[in-house]
Amino acid sequence: RISNLTMASWLAVSTDRSWSQILPYRDALYGISQNSILKATGGNMTEWSPAAWGEQWKQLAIGDSGEGTVYGLSTEGKLYQQALIGMSTETSWQQASERAFLQVAVSGGKIYGVSTDNRIYMQSEGAASYSSWSQAASGSTWTSVLLSGGML
Repeated sequence: RISNLTMASWLAVSTDRSWSQILPYRDALYGISQNSILKATGGNMTEWSPAAWGEQWKQLAIGDSGEGTVYGLSTEGKLYQQALIGMSTETSWQQASERAFLQVAVSGGKIYGVSTDNRIYMQSEGAASYSSWSQAASGSTWTSVLLSGGML
């Protein structure tokens, strides 16, 4: 269980893949390897299986409102979303933004993204329109966004 990990309990959860991201959520791990989304659950979490359709992913972010929405950032910078519960290789992604992003993060019911214009934008999770982003930070040379304890 992820919740039981301590400094002394590190173990290899994968030795046969190259990973670009690992993301814990509840009692599962989600990861991106070779642009595909994979999932590991139960036991020692060493068995990974395909978790979502597509082979073009570079980043995941999981929303913190309700049962969780997963946001997938494609290698082309397009942001997509779908419900995490029930996500499979058979379920579809819906485009979540007309804006292209370099990176995204979710916290406090808000989605933040560093756009290709190097500005940080945000919108509420579940916004009715995928064009309803507003600038969240001043400046014009952002390349990454990190959220911790409600701070940007």
